[in-house]
Amino acid sequence: MQTLRQDAQAIIDKALADALPDSAVRRALEALECGMTPDVILTDAEEAMNALGELTGRTAREDIVSDIFSRFCVGK
Repeated sequence: MQTLRQDAQAIIDKALADALPDSAVRRALEALECGMTPDVILTDAEEAMNALGELTGRTAREDIVSDIFSRFCVGK
């Protein structure tokens, strides 16, 4: 049972480390302040929104979902 907890914690730690939105928010703000076009700003803003969604649990990256299903017997 301890190994299962360690695996779950490793998945959670990786997801949180990968989902930090602050750099994407900073890039979007810098692009806005520099007068960049909306499509450039939108790219960073979408990245920040996706990262925030991962932190809140509203979204999940495909590689994280695949990792969870590969390690755990879900739905059997």
